[in-house]
Formats: sequence, structure tokens, C-alpha cells
Amino acid sequence: MYSHILQHQSQHGEWFFVNYEDILNQSALPALEEFTGYTPDAQFPDRIYNRTQPEYEVPSAASDVFEALKNQAEISRSRFSA
Repeated sequence: MYSHILQHQSQHGEWFFVNYEDILNQSALPALEEFTGYTPDAQFPDRIYNRTQPEYEVPSAASDVFEALKNQAEISRSRFSA
């Protein structure tokens, strides 16, 4: 599903990719606000909902997609930095 979004859907319209950790540490909130025109609620999400890291090796195909998503998140943040 994520690879489909990266390869096809994100080519149409305007997308804002965001890294979950950047939401938790609130570093992406100013860019997200600029993109949406709304002030995100900084109280949510809470770190209490953060998942632990897997104790197994992630397959390379999934790792490649995750790295591409992280790259898109960095591009989104840089385009909409306050």
C-alpha cells in the first residue's frame, strides 16, 4: 500500500509526508500547520502510544519503502518550514 502511494497517488495533488517521531517530538508541527492551515494539537499524540522497536530484521523491500517514506517526510518538512 505505501509503495503504491509513493509511486502513484503522491504524483497527484499535494501530499505532506511526516515522520511519526517528528510528530512526537513536535519538530514537524510548524510545517504541518503551514501545510494544512490549522494548528495541530500538540498534546496528541502522546509518547505513551509509541510502539517499541521490532526485535527482528525488517525485510529489505519493506525497509526500502520505509526509507523512501522518511525521505518524502524530510522533503515535505523542508518545503513547508515556518
